[in-house]
Amino acid sequence: MTGNLIPLSEAVKMTSIFRTDSNSVLDPAYQDMGILPTCESFDKSCFVKLFTDINCVGVRVYLAMDERLRVKLVIVGVNAQNEDVYIKLNPNEPLEESYVIENGVRCPDSCPPASPLNP
Repeated sequence: MTGNLIPLSEAVKMTSIFRTDSNSVLDPAYQDMGILPTCESFDKSCFVKLFTDINCVGVRVYLAMDERLRVKLVIVGVNAQNEDVYIKLNPNEPLEESYVIENGVRCPDSCPPASPLNP
């Protein structure tokens, strides 16, 4: 597990660079439109539901866009074969009726209180 951990101080540097430079990587026509989020927050219950699947050994985060071109995070589980694992509200439902984690509280729009990662 520790292979995915970095010190908070490194994360602070990385989020600082992102806040400073993220807008500049966009074409000027898309700058200052809130396309790239600072962060996105999700309810714990979604992850609890995902981790109740005995095949889920981790998570994968996909970058996605909504119709306003704003980048969003789509989160799925990962099994031991590195395949996506989806949330099933009913174990017998077909794949197309499965769920993924999205609809987080997105910043900008609704930003969390100041922290070392987002002063």
